[in-house]
Amino acid sequence: MNQQKFEALFSKYREVVYKTAYSMTGRKQEAMDIQQTIFLRLIDNGETLESVPNPKAYLCRAAMNEARQRFRSRRRQKYSDDDVERFIDPSSDRSRGEEDMRQRPLEALARMEPEHSEMLILWSVHGYTDKDSICSNNSMSFTIT
Repeated sequence: MNQQKFEALFSKYREVVYKTAYSMTGRKQEAMDIQQTIFLRLIDNGETLESVPNPKAYLCRAAMNEARQRFRSRRRQKYSDDDVERFIDPSSDRSRGEEDMRQRPLEALARMEPEHSEMLILWSVHGYTDKDSICSNNSMSFTIT
């Protein structure tokens, strides 16, 4: 992919990828990291998305998959950076209740079947309202009422 095509693709879809990643992670920096990862993979693979029927849906799914993978990876770690900080500085625990309130819905989203979490993100974050828009990928087959 040449630089001009990449810049056009990035300009058109960067916000979609970021919003999707942020809605899955709840963290700005992690959403930016996911956005970077998705677009770097396109460059590395020489992918132009010209053969993809719906590039927006494709990139949303890629961002959701990357966010889920990172969530699973984090869950496998025995202690996160936040946990280590709490051991070092017990006063950092005071915002834990607020953090738990933000984290619980994100964890539930990550545990959902991929098709269901994708549908929820496309509806709530990107404003898709009809079956054709949400189910633009043939592998997504569920009923929207």
